[in-house]
Amino acid sequence: MKNQVENDVKLLRNRVRMLQMEHEKAQKKIQETAKKTDELVNLRKRNDDRFMRQQLEQQHREEQKRQGGFAAFEGQKQRRKNVQDARYNMYVSKLQGAQAVKNQLKED
Repeated sequence: MKNQVENDVKLLRNRVRMLQMEHEKAQKKIQETAKKTDELVNLRKRNDDRFMRQQLEQQHREEQKRQGGFAAFEGQKQRRKNVQDARYNMYVSKLQGAQAVKNQLKED
């Protein structure tokens, strides 16, 4: 009888220990799940914030484009004219230099 009681106590202690281990394992999984949930919520918030920021930037660019479109076009047109003028002046300068050399060679 005493042997049986000791055996029963031993079995109950083992069972309690196993239940405690299972409980700890379940608590750990619950904590991991909560952590992953927080990470996903934060990720979704960052993505939403980034999306909203991109939308605002796109709207801002479109507004700038509408407002500055004509000014940009005029500026581009002026830059093209400046480049053409510079090329023409360089051509004329080279032509005058070549003519001066020809005239110098004729005189000699």
